Amino acid sequence: MIGSSGKEQFEPLADSLEAFRAKYGLDLVKYWRDEPSWRFRFQHPNGGTGCVELTIESSNLVEVASYWWKDDYEEGRRISKREVSRLHSVEGAVAEIESRLLELLKWEEESLTVIREGFKDMWQGRYSKVQFEGFTSRLPQLTVHEQNPNLNASDS
Repeated sequence: MIGSSGKEQFEPLADSLEAFRAKYGLDLVKYWRDEPSWRFRFQHPNGGTGCVELTIESSNLVEVASYWWKDDYEEGRRISKREVSRLHSVEGAVAEIESRLLELLKWEEESLTVIREGFKDMWQGRYSKVQFEGFTSRLPQLTVHEQNPNLNASDS
């Protein structure tokens, strides 16, 4: 379980990260799996789930990861892509997470090259197809702003 020191590391960034979340209308999961991270999720305009995640490794090391994955319930398969940036201070972390989000939206589906299989029994044993698809469909769609023309789904 994440300790109070992990949460304290986010205090200087909390307002800026919340503003980033609101700007794009993202879902926010704080301390994903009890890790010192804030995960911003959304329905990717080209299907599946998009996510950018800020993890504070230490007082002088920050990781910003971007993810896009698409799940095939019937086949029990996930295809995905992940990229990571490492910063040596928390300064610039919010700008980097926004940059990673905008870059993620430019990825082509062909770049989803990590294929993980073997989920069929687990997914179908736990969830109906409707329930499973709800995990993505309940996530927000990105908010498009005039000042962010790169967020038009048709341009992705």
